[in-house]
Amino acid sequence: FFFQAEDGIRDAQESRGLGDVYKRQVHGGIDLINMEFNSIIFPCPESSYGYGTLREIIFVPKVKTETHVFSKDVHVRTYIPCLYMACEGGSSKILIYYHGNAEDIGISFDFLHHISKRLKCHVIAPEYPGYGIYPGEPKSSTILEDTLIVFDFLVQQAKWPEYDIWVFGRSIGSGPATHLARNRKPQLLILMSAYTSIKDVAKEVVGWLSFLVKQRFQNIENIKNVESPILLIHGDRDEVINCDHSENLNNELRKLGKLCRFEKRRGMTHNIFDLNLDIIEPILKFIQELNFTPKNGDFPEFPSGSFDYPK
Repeated sequence: FFFQAEDGIRDAQESRGLGDVYKRQVHGGIDLINMEFNSIIFPCPESSYGYGTLREIIFVPKVKTETHVFSKDVHVRTYIPCLYMACEGGSSKILIYYHGNAEDIGISFDFLHHISKRLKCHVIAPEYPGYGIYPGEPKSSTILEDTLIVFDFLVQQAKWPEYDIWVFGRSIGSGPATHLARNRKPQLLILMSAYTSIKDVAKEVVGWLSFLVKQRFQNIENIKNVESPILLIHGDRDEVINCDHSENLNNELRKLGKLCRFEKRRGMTHNIFDLNLDIIEPILKFIQELNFTPKNGDFPEFPSGSFDYPK
């Protein structure tokens, strides 16, 4: 069946996709240097969920250091909200999913439900700061820091083998996903509608004004140091992030002799695609060829209180 996500251009007036947000902010006369473009790159949608509306949320602890001028630094315990979908019957694999920039983990629920069911894996989807019930500002530095915290939580606290973790990043989420795969060793990296870098996307949208955009999420560089097999999926009609981005990533990987596959999906846009044919079937084929097919029976051992809302 066809799936319409929340991360792409749907209507010229109402779109909240990555490229369209750049266009509207630039031509709207907004100061482009404020907040290092965080408000542009991460146009937080109105939260689709609240405390108590999603029972499937775990809270991954992190320690935040607050610096004070006239006193000692204070270490504050905060939490990363993560959507957790357990695979019925258990699974030997966990997939960590990083969503697009105009959706939160609540909006991603249906998409991830089908991913979990068809791939027969557990799913963990970390929220971005400023999105949903995660307080704070959506800074790229915080998001990248969180990727390692969540991964280490699964390995060290939930007792899950590192080699049985898959990482999936869609659109803006391909940046955090690639960063994580570079700094840890998941079994598999899946990138959907990926980009070479944020600056490269901005260049295509606003031209010379892209010099104002701080370089971040440099997938074209980070991917060189990923040891995991990589699957790239991109629609040939993507109107937000051109398919050439994934093609360039694939070419770079092949030059380095990396194990990778590029699935260029005919007729697929950034936002509208056949979930089974365009996304799930290519993933299933890839993991079967790699002999990564999940086995039944296992569940992560989350610490006591992981599902309790922090006070």
